[in-house]
Amino acid sequence: MVEARPSEQLLRRVLSAVWLAAACLLIAHADADVSGGDAGEIGGAAWTLGVAHPTGFPLDMLLLRLAACIPLGPLSFRQNLCASVLGACVVTSVAWLACLMCRRSGVVHGASCAIGALLAGAALLASRTFLAATLSVEVYATALLCVLGAIGLLAKPGQAQTRALWTWFGFALGTHVTAAYSLAPLLAARALSRPASLSSRLRQLRSAGVCAGLGALCLGYLPLASSRDGAFDWGDPETLASLWRHLSASRIREAYASVQWQLGDAPAVELFAQLAHQPVLLALAALGLAPALRRDRQAALSWLALFSLDLAYGVWINPMGIAELQVGHTAHALLAVAAGCGCAHALAFVRERSRAGFWLTGTAALAALGQLPLAPLSGDDEGHVLSERYGSGSPLVDLPARSVYVCESDDACANALFAIYAEGVRPDLAVVPAQHLWDPTVTRRLHGLHASAPTYAPPERRRELARAGVLALLREQTRRPVFFERLPSFVQVAPAFERAPFLGAEARATAVPGSEVPPLTRLERARFGDQGPRGPRARAVWSRAHELLGEAWVRAAHPKQAIAELSRALALSPGRAVTHSNLGVAFELEGEPDRALQETMRAVALDPQRATPWVNLARLTLKLRGPDAAREILAEAQRRALTDERLVTLARALEAGESD
Repeated sequence: MVEARPSEQLLRRVLSAVWLAAACLLIAHADADVSGGDAGEIGGAAWTLGVAHPTGFPLDMLLLRLAACIPLGPLSFRQNLCASVLGACVVTSVAWLACLMCRRSGVVHGASCAIGALLAGAALLASRTFLAATLSVEVYATALLCVLGAIGLLAKPGQAQTRALWTWFGFALGTHVTAAYSLAPLLAARALSRPASLSSRLRQLRSAGVCAGLGALCLGYLPLASSRDGAFDWGDPETLASLWRHLSASRIREAYASVQWQLGDAPAVELFAQLAHQPVLLALAALGLAPALRRDRQAALSWLALFSLDLAYGVWINPMGIAELQVGHTAHALLAVAAGCGCAHALAFVRERSRAGFWLTGTAALAALGQLPLAPLSGDDEGHVLSERYGSGSPLVDLPARSVYVCESDDACANALFAIYAEGVRPDLAVVPAQHLWDPTVTRRLHGLHASAPTYAPPERRRELARAGVLALLREQTRRPVFFERLPSFVQVAPAFERAPFLGAEARATAVPGSEVPPLTRLERARFGDQGPRGPRARAVWSRAHELLGEAWVRAAHPKQAIAELSRALALSPGRAVTHSNLGVAFELEGEPDRALQETMRAVALDPQRATPWVNLARLTLKLRGPDAAREILAEAQRRALTDERLVTLARALEAGESD
């Protein structure tokens, strides 16, 4: 048995430590409930063994369904846990590729490579784009893992590695489209670069096709799942034609044809700004790529090709995903790999001149690593708040029996579908996306409303039929009670909406006339017990949920309920000026001006640059202490350079001697 070199043993230990640390960090910050975006739809499709939106992601469906069987917390948390574990594997792959790149570009010192690998993993953890795909259910981590694994196999010659590489490519076909999109040109270049006879090339192609086919067997999940006619059945890919349309994302390409393949610098600037959030990493990446171009040109050119392909995909093919952090995952990972290699080269250079300098520099680099992942994970992430309430079923539990909930926004649709069809909150309800009321796979769940369009109708015809479907629901052409999230954006004129019941965030408190809205605290206790959420992320999310519900009660003129919800929000997340300000309004409505003044003064102290608390403070002071005290408040606001029109109007009214 050959004994491993000490440096190899060190790197193995480092990679094990990287995986363990990344897994613990990501799992600790994983969302406690279903998140926003596509999480509800993807997780619900996986749990029900249905078909998600194009391109279906069959490999992700199977992995998420397997993870959902683990008896550990709510269903949504188990699926988020799967995403976090896959993310830890991605971080470890990045660290491993950084080690590989270091060695192939001339770094032989094990400690330098180890520190470079640690920096590469930490750099990826510092990426908001990466964290958005690994703290909750998404499909990008699996695709990125396929790309990174194939890069490692590309660096190793041999028939066994080639067969494994093509099998890996087959698996990549069952993930997000970016995996196959990135790997196909590199695999084609490798196949064509080897000089061989025609018969040898044919044998290689046959072997590659067989291996890729074995990996692509997971694609058979899509027609099998579609044949079940479940609640999640995008595109109905039972036939070869519909399966190809689903795998090629024709519906998405048709829907966003106006923004794809457009020449303009705005998407490129926005994507580059996300990549350049840590300028030091860009400098280290350039430092790592330069020696790779000299010593291992093929690997360096492959790095540049993959990096360029991923940027091209984000800028020209999917620019609408830049703002949602849905593109650039491969580019971020490659940047982290090159930055780790650059760090290793810098440390090796220092070590050649001073051992003491090396240890000093290495210690400083390790100390800096702990600061990288903290910034993106901290703060009040408000993007998940509304979807947490929808995914948990809170706005749905009081709907009348066998109601139809017509949603319009992505968060509401995805998470209401998850609540009903995955969590089983109200299995008697039906959820239909307003923009998909043309699709027979959606309308077949409704009695009295049938779409006549096939799934390949052109976009103009789809919009026309969807609008007709919404108007048909408004004219009560179905015997089931119908509730709307909000007016669909594609409906221009619909007078019937004036009498339609809504269930949106703004109308949450009065959406179901004649029924008592259950307190969000009941749902919170069902999730976390009497102690409530403990983690900072979960506390921030549920605090905002209570705050949104409290605001809805204020608008509905129910101050008692508003005070209860806003007080709970402050108990979970103290020190939010907006919450104190809204609580002051609730106390004013309740007829307690002294307590309203007290809460408003707290809001002003916490955020003195926000204009609304100053307006409320001036009004309350005028009511309780007279015009002179109110003028002092307005003068103080003026000294702080607040230029809100409401403050100017109030000051003019006081100068004119008006008391109201």
